[in-house]
Amino acid sequence: MKRQWGFDHIMTKKSIKRASADVGFIFIAYNLKRITNTIGIEKLIGLIPAT
Repeated sequence: MKRQWGFDHIMTKKSIKRASADVGFIFIAYNLKRITNTIGIEKLIGLIPAT
């Protein structure tokens, strides 16, 4: 997934914990992309509660 999107290296590679966080950010981006493709960006923004 990372190589497909052009991320061919770990950006925070000082430790395993930081590398894990790097992969976590990619998974979050992937899931947000899936949600926006499924329900649309307008509906997603509408579901976010205002503070």
